[in-house]
Amino acid sequence: EPDGKFWDLYGAPILEHLDAQKCVVMEPPFADPLHFQPAKTEPLFYLDPLYMASVLGSRVPMFVLGSFQKKLIDMLCPRVQKSFGEAAPDLAFYQKRYSRFLLQRKLWAKILNRVQPKVVMMVRAEGNEGLIDVCRERGIPTVELQHGSPSAKKVNYDFGNQRKQLGADHFFAFGEFWKNQEFWARPKDSIHVIGYPYLERFRRKYKDVDKKDRQIVVLSQKALGEPLSRYVAEKMKPVADKVIYKLHPAEVNNWRQVYPWLARSGVQVIEGNEPPLHQLLAESQYQLGVYSTAVYEGIAFGCQTLLLDLPGIEFMEELFGQKTVQKLDPKREFEYPPIEQFDAAQLGAELFAPDWEGNLDRALTKVLRKEDYKPSPGSEPRP
Repeated sequence: EPDGKFWDLYGAPILEHLDAQKCVVMEPPFADPLHFQPAKTEPLFYLDPLYMASVLGSRVPMFVLGSFQKKLIDMLCPRVQKSFGEAAPDLAFYQKRYSRFLLQRKLWAKILNRVQPKVVMMVRAEGNEGLIDVCRERGIPTVELQHGSPSAKKVNYDFGNQRKQLGADHFFAFGEFWKNQEFWARPKDSIHVIGYPYLERFRRKYKDVDKKDRQIVVLSQKALGEPLSRYVAEKMKPVADKVIYKLHPAEVNNWRQVYPWLARSGVQVIEGNEPPLHQLLAESQYQLGVYSTAVYEGIAFGCQTLLLDLPGIEFMEELFGQKTVQKLDPKREFEYPPIEQFDAAQLGAELFAPDWEGNLDRALTKVLRKEDYKPSPGSEPRP
């Protein structure tokens, strides 16, 4: 934030709308740093003791795998290897993970005894299965906030024709576009269209910015930085009028050493937050990316979208039918594609619904109706 404080871009706007003083906000530890400080959200409780206790406790297993469980894991291991191309973990791994789940479940039960929430909202359900299980046992509805771009083939969303048993009861989506994806196994009435508060503030801020003719903003991703930067430096820069390469924060520290071809290409590289990403999207006529969530944001800002055919582009299949989206062959020289006229406001509204405040209030009203509470099939509250 401009005041130098850190905030959660998915949850903080919702907290401000709901009045944070009526909410209990908890933050798990990250990798490095453990927490971003100073935090804008107050009060904020850190979950480090819970996670540390569950990790340390899992080293002394709380249970022994039974013969049926061992047989089930033995059946699953070949499928895991076939699906992911890697050897499946051994039995000790599953035993430790389940012990960690049981420990977290006990600790969450103590926390909920004290807090007694009406609803539990989380940025991601993955990793919070113990919390969800306790909530379901007590009839407390759980909500996962959309925090990326759910799509088919993403293992934390696409479970085939089965619903994840310990997934959140409800999902608050950015827009109708996401709700209508075919991969969802959860009931459609458990997906509520809210909007994206963080993005909406910038759409309002830059709504009057004019597009710069033939300007291209490149949305980098660390996992694809090498082939993406090579394409920009060797195939795009020689023929493009204006190229701006927006680094991912994880690339900033050593990009000159890792991408020397980009450093000497003459491409304008943005290392920090100035100009802001959303300003670049608002003023650029084209955007180039692969499967970043920012690509969807660029569409909402009216960018003609170019997707480089690299690993991960399969996650963007739902966009291929849009006339404003084109796939580029990384082996071919770049040519400016023709400008496609499209209703950015309409498509943007499908991706990111307007009036998120009103949508949120209506969704929470529905979620909090106890008579409408429906746990996930196969994981009803325990007797």
